[in-house]
Amino acid sequence: MKTLWTILASVGLAARLLAQNGDAGEQRRNKIDAQARADASGFAPKDQQPCPATPITCPFNGSGTLDTSSCVHVYLNPALNSYMDLYSLQATVGQTISAEMDSASFPTYLTLRDSTGKTIAYDTPGTGNSVSLSYTAPTAGTYTIAAESLNPISSSGPHTGLYLLAVTGCQGSTGGGGGGGGIGNGTCGSATAACLQGDRFKVSVSWSANGTSGDATAIRMTSDTGYFWFFNSANVELVVKVLDGRSINNHFWVFYGALSNTQYTITVFDTVSGQTRQYTNPSGQFASVGDTAAF
Repeated sequence: MKTLWTILASVGLAARLLAQNGDAGEQRRNKIDAQARADASGFAPKDQQPCPATPITCPFNGSGTLDTSSCVHVYLNPALNSYMDLYSLQATVGQTISAEMDSASFPTYLTLRDSTGKTIAYDTPGTGNSVSLSYTAPTAGTYTIAAESLNPISSSGPHTGLYLLAVTGCQGSTGGGGGGGGIGNGTCGSATAACLQGDRFKVSVSWSANGTSGDATAIRMTSDTGYFWFFNSANVELVVKVLDGRSINNHFWVFYGALSNTQYTITVFDTVSGQTRQYTNPSGQFASVGDTAAF
């Protein structure tokens, strides 16, 4: 039987989690409202400090780091100011730009701007710190993604650290580097990508440890399995496989087993559908995962 202390502790934890989720929702609404008002008033270009955008092509899978050297999104209300990176891309009429951002370090915030600098799409929260957005381009031209911390600089909550960004639906065929020291996925046959299932799925891994980060080296073992090392070729850190389970449940499956408790993110890109799945392991955790509905 649970003790009264255990029950009270559980209730207290649930209340704190609900409060945190409520705070995040309010913070997102505040930022959306502030930006919408600035765009409507015509002051939006003035409240943005100059910040260079990193050009990318699609599909893009990379990572970056927000820190004190990052650009600052300057709101009309300084209490909302937060660190951000900008990514510029080209899209044609009718292309649907889709972006996903995630971080194990801080709550994320993602927006899309048109060629005039006006914000035209806002993110939708997923699980944990994951957010995503989707927008069908009505005109051809340059669009810009703002990858941002939801928590402002003045907040006591986490607002710096490594993040992951995946983008599809814009022009191009290969990934590039991200803002803040981004890491690209590489191409099939390169040292950082294992292409599985007839080269349909491109698998890559980025890691972060002791203040440094990098791309894992990929070694293809069989047509559906590859392994990755981070620091030394003699030290295997991770094994990943992609299986064709369509005859069972009409999905491709992704399984991975870890020999490491380093923080890492696995990115699996489907070159046919353009879909991306990412699996993030926090520092200090040993994990094995099977996703039988990945694609």
